[in-house]
Amino acid sequence: MAKPVHGMVKVIGMLVVLASAILPCAASNASSDLIVYEDALNSGWANWSWGTTTGAATSPVYSGSNSLAVTITSAWGGLYLAANQTFAGTPYDTLQFWVNGGSQGGQKIRVMLADGSYTLLTNNAVEIPITAGVWTQVKILLANLGNPGQIGGIVWQDTSGGAQPTFYLDAISFTNQGIPPTPPPPPGAGPDLAVNAAAGRHPISEDIYGMNFADASLAADLRISVCRWGGNSTTRYNWQINMHNTGSDWYFENIPTVIRWPTVRRPTCSLNRTSRPTRKPS
Repeated sequence: MAKPVHGMVKVIGMLVVLASAILPCAASNASSDLIVYEDALNSGWANWSWGTTTGAATSPVYSGSNSLAVTITSAWGGLYLAANQTFAGTPYDTLQFWVNGGSQGGQKIRVMLADGSYTLLTNNAVEIPITAGVWTQVKILLANLGNPGQIGGIVWQDTSGGAQPTFYLDAISFTNQGIPPTPPPPPGAGPDLAVNAAAGRHPISEDIYGMNFADASLAADLRISVCRWGGNSTTRYNWQINMHNTGSDWYFENIPTVIRWPTVRRPTCSLNRTSRPTRKPS
């Protein structure tokens, strides 16, 4: 038989509401809940914790005969309950559990999920309050835990940077509270813009319609106006010795340039235009 409830905590996003009696909340469909811990770690789950000792405790217990006793023994240690096989998070909207701070309370703990590749979603962790000697319920929307498509586990991690006294967890499950998703904020008003299409007009330069290393027949077919020679390495071209440099950060070598200036002439890639020879700069 369940012990009397002394307090209840609802964590919705980063908002924590405390009360001295049971708070009303949306009823979950117990038949569709995914049970993680209830008297013992459910089948299909494993303990992957680090810097932590765990064990079954007969007191205090929220429901049934056992709770899960957790003691953080080193900085940033964590209780990690991992699913043997990842599961879809879409049927659920809430992670819920009961927590008791034991004789001391005040433990500094954050809760996070592991995604389908068992990567901890540390950027979506939620800190929870823990009270000494009181069973309090925690409900965290999966949307505030990163809402992963696949879930690989749950972590309760130390945030104090040191060992922490024993606390207790019970009745851990994923459930669907039927909570509608938070609608996105309405778009803000943008600046008033006006475009004068008749202002500042000028002809487009023909030289922008060129092509690098164009074949003469292709240049004629496309009627391009400029045949360009360029590229990353040619930005370091030295016209005085007719070489360029590949410029790797680990190796430098001067490369003879195959272009011979007297043979590069605009008419080879110009159609029905006045021929202007391209010459080596002086």
